Amino acid sequence: ANNPIPLIATGTRIWKYASGTWTDIINTVLTASASQLSRWTTLETGAVVYAIHANGKDALRSWNGTDGTVSTVAGSPPLWFDVMNVDDRIVGLKAPYEVSWGEPLSVSVFPALNVRNLAETVDPLRACGALGTTRGAIYKEDTIWVIFPTGLPGPSAFRMEYFGRYAGPASAAARVDVEGAHFYMTFQ
Repeated sequence: ANNPIPLIATGTRIWKYASGTWTDIINTVLTASASQLSRWTTLETGAVVYAIHANGKDALRSWNGTDGTVSTVAGSPPLWFDVMNVDDRIVGLKAPYEVSWGEPLSVSVFPALNVRNLAETVDPLRACGALGTTRGAIYKEDTIWVIFPTGLPGPSAFRMEYFGRYAGPASAAARVDVEGAHFYMTFQ
């Protein structure tokens, strides 16, 4: 936090900006299309802050802020198209309805049972974003859901509640955080 390093990703590369220079830190070239945009979240474990990258096409990547390259995340996480940090867990979205998450303070443990399909409404997932540190918003095409931690382990770690019927963001990249609030652009 005292020495932030900007990161940027294209469809094929990930770059960091340090000492006045952009440096390529990708270990394997990404294969995302123009519609599979890069999404980021962070997770702090002890003295290390990990940057987590997802795009819905390539394996999840993480960077610890010091290594020369990003790492492919172990633990077989899904190919998430958007990610957020809720209650010290990485939470991600996989089309059309899958919300899944890792274990607390881990960038490599993603049990197959840590999943919920938000199929109560037929509209597909569009985006997600943390609301503070202990809850988040899950945006679908026509509805919004809120995710809350339960204090329980594994598959019971979160509950998801229907918030209301609202037009969701056009894509994950159409949602931004501004001082704790979410703003987004819709198709309508």
